[in-house]
Amino acid sequence: MTQFNFDADASQESSGGDYTPVPDGEYVLRIVKTEYSKTSTKKHMLRLELEIDEGPYKGRKVWTNIVFNPKGDPGHGLTVQALKAFGFEHDGEFNIDTDDWNTDRTCKARLVTEDYFSEKHQEDRKKNVIPTAGFITDGDKPAPKARAAAPARAAASAADEVPF
Repeated sequence: MTQFNFDADASQESSGGDYTPVPDGEYVLRIVKTEYSKTSTKKHMLRLELEIDEGPYKGRKVWTNIVFNPKGDPGHGLTVQALKAFGFEHDGEFNIDTDDWNTDRTCKARLVTEDYFSEKHQEDRKKNVIPTAGFITDGDKPAPKARAAAPARAAASAADEVPF
């Protein structure tokens, strides 16, 4: 068990409600956290926590999900666009290794402000989102600071592999 002393000041409590979205525009975003999940329809999905990597808003956070829509399904082109924007392989059949979606991998994306209703605070709020087709690709060049995807580990079990 770990114990330590802490001196709290209740007058400094934050409601979490003082977040203001950044202005709409194009930003370089860096992955700071990746979590694998599945959608309600059992599609593979990555939940990404991103941070603005340059400029006056450096360090501000944005969250998005990348759904791996199979070829022929609606949204497949958006999946390909996200793969390409992050500098991943994006044509043909290949394996996705979630370890390759590590921190320091960046992309360019357009952020827009979206209204939503906060159940927690029972009020209308605003947040930044990457809109549909908001990932920016520069031809076939990888995104800024992107690294080539590491080869899939041969020792990975079939349960850990995400086939595409």
